[in-house]
Amino acid sequence: MEPLINDNTTSGNKIGNVIPNINLKDWLFKILRYWPWFLICIIAALALSFIYLRYATKQYVSSATLMVKQDNKEAKLSSIMGAAGPGSGVDLQSEIMYIKSRSIMQRVIEELQLNVSYFVEGKVKKMELYKAEFPFNLVVSDYNKMQYGQSVTLEIKNVSSFYWIENEKKYLATFGVPFKTGAGVFNLNNKMKLDNGTYEIIFSDPTIVASQYSSTLSVNPLDNTNVLVLSMVDALPQRSVDIINKLMEVYSVEVIKDKNVENDNTITFIDGRLRLLVSELGDVERDVANYKSQYSLVEDNNASVYMGQATDYAKQTEQYNIQLNILNSLKSYMSSKDKNNLVPTSMGINDPTLSGLTAKYNDLQNQRKQLLNTVEPTSIQVKNLDAEITSLKSNINENINNVKKGLEITRNNLNQNTNTFESKVKASPNIERQLLSIKREQGIKSAIYGYLLQKQEETLILAAATAPNSKIVDAAATNTNPVSPNKKGVYAAGFLLGLLIPLGIVFLKEILNNKITSVNDVKSVVDVPIIGEISHHDNQQMLIVKEGSRDAVSELFRLVRTNLRFLHKSEDHKIILVTSSMSGEGKTSFTTNLGASLALTGKKVILLEFDIRRPKMLSGIGMKSQYGITNYLIDDSITLGEIIHPVKGSKNLYVMGAGPIPPNPSELMLSPKLKQMMSMLKQEFDYVLLDSSPIGQVADAFNLNDFIDTTIYIVRYNYTYKEQVNIIKDIVIHKKFNNLVVAMNDANVTNSQGYGYGYGYGYGYGYGEDKVNALSDSNTILARFKRRMGKG
Repeated sequence: MEPLINDNTTSGNKIGNVIPNINLKDWLFKILRYWPWFLICIIAALALSFIYLRYATKQYVSSATLMVKQDNKEAKLSSIMGAAGPGSGVDLQSEIMYIKSRSIMQRVIEELQLNVSYFVEGKVKKMELYKAEFPFNLVVSDYNKMQYGQSVTLEIKNVSSFYWIENEKKYLATFGVPFKTGAGVFNLNNKMKLDNGTYEIIFSDPTIVASQYSSTLSVNPLDNTNVLVLSMVDALPQRSVDIINKLMEVYSVEVIKDKNVENDNTITFIDGRLRLLVSELGDVERDVANYKSQYSLVEDNNASVYMGQATDYAKQTEQYNIQLNILNSLKSYMSSKDKNNLVPTSMGINDPTLSGLTAKYNDLQNQRKQLLNTVEPTSIQVKNLDAEITSLKSNINENINNVKKGLEITRNNLNQNTNTFESKVKASPNIERQLLSIKREQGIKSAIYGYLLQKQEETLILAAATAPNSKIVDAAATNTNPVSPNKKGVYAAGFLLGLLIPLGIVFLKEILNNKITSVNDVKSVVDVPIIGEISHHDNQQMLIVKEGSRDAVSELFRLVRTNLRFLHKSEDHKIILVTSSMSGEGKTSFTTNLGASLALTGKKVILLEFDIRRPKMLSGIGMKSQYGITNYLIDDSITLGEIIHPVKGSKNLYVMGAGPIPPNPSELMLSPKLKQMMSMLKQEFDYVLLDSSPIGQVADAFNLNDFIDTTIYIVRYNYTYKEQVNIIKDIVIHKKFNNLVVAMNDANVTNSQGYGYGYGYGYGYGYGEDKVNALSDSNTILARFKRRMGKG
């Protein structure tokens, strides 16, 4: 608590340099004064939090784990065929984007029919039901997609019939019997045999529903593993479990389909070649048979040997031609306008570099396809993949050219060997030579046919060996504890809200309040002694302090009296001026009761009604006077004895009225006779109290400064403006009044700072004259609560 009396030797410079500041202690006291409202708001907020938690829709999290395996189909074929093959790794980010794609989720929504939502009317709110909880089986066919987003009301009439209400049309239908409406054809079965109830059914666009669930699906990889954690938060736990399980199933099927696209292209290419060879081989075999039958030829051993050698070389040459054709086909694929074609592989090109490049090319094309399910073609991810594919395509074309050059050299050598043996065959008879030529063509085509059959079988084996690249580690399961709403978080937020709302109101009220509400509002502007606080009272009489009175207000005036004695122990401080900023701050009442309190000590006290513009003292204490101060100052025939009157009921207390209001109050204060009057009064009385006019409105009081020893400036709580404290500051800095002190008036429990007697003893606000009852009630919590609520 700040001292009641400050050092009166404070310099003007020090006072002038006081910087206004925010007193945290003062703000804390202001906040604590409103503790009942804080308590009420916190209780109300916690009650609202309880109601919210009682009826809020609980959200549960369901999760599953999925392992994405390394894709090595070439290794599988190698294990079957006994050869080595290249493998490929896994891009987890691409797989995550594919799993979260709208196309995959739409497949899930359509297979589970989750675009149909079911609701039941509850006592407080509408509740959503999962299809397993819905007491009816609904079969929908020929649904009009234009009706997506529309709701249908289902009213059960009895156990065998119901009303179907859609688009403000009401249909009466029978359970188990299909019925047609404007939206489609429906069939409803009453599986639980209900005979009453109202339900709502909403049909939504699967695309929109898929987008909603895709956004709620979370897919995250476990560190340093190929395992993905799929999780989803939903109000219906079983629905999220079914979605995640079905999603993993659909993803596995789609991956297998994507992998087999490459094999299907290869098989299609081989099938086309086989169909052509079958036709050509049949023609050649018929030519051999016809030629032998026509000429009744018997084979010659030497010619046959030469022809056999030529045929072997021709077969090898043709195999290289096939590989060259395959390379040409690959090059044609690479130069195709559709730059996103998959390249046929496993075609027998014995070049590991080319095989690795084509496998990587197809893998990038698959990644691009999966990526387009989730992002736009103009996205940076797709552009990066396109750049990588373009670069890889260039490398493949260059490698094809290199392989072609090697094959062409080998084929040319084989052609030379074939020509050598064919020249030997030419030495044979012409008919036999022609037969051997036909048989050579037959052998070549047979060899090529067998080679293509082998490659077809290998590709079919590879397709059959294609397995999903994922494995379900843990199927979807739901955590039984809801993740939303967070019970502790809601209560914490409610408590904080209940605290912040009244705090904000108090803060706003204090910020917008331009009236003095605490001593700190004065002390923060000017360092001036506070002589005391006078509490609020409801007594209609101006003169409260009387002999024998023990009420709180009387005690507070006694405390002010004591503080005056400590402040000015010298007997010379007899003349006290009481003023304020404006009318209505209680200076007249303060002057009257302070004089009465001083008179109770046996001192002779006189009250001067120097507020000659608006005198209220005499009327306030129930007295009248024919003459007053103004009469004395302007009329030499009037003596002091004629204008001094004793106050009835108060021993040693006298009063001097203001007299008639003069036309020139300020000039009258400069009368030489005033000095003579003040000198005589100072000799006659122990204390002379001047009730002056408010200096914030008129300057009359400044003319009295030459006569006064102490100035008491009245500041009234919740009445005096904060800007008016600057008047006090100006007076102190420029020493316009002698020994200025401040008295705080109209204090109550919300702003009292302990400058009154009641600070430590429970005295203060609301006692009035009934001190006995007040004392007995002041210690009860209910009474204190009522006082705070009434004046807060």
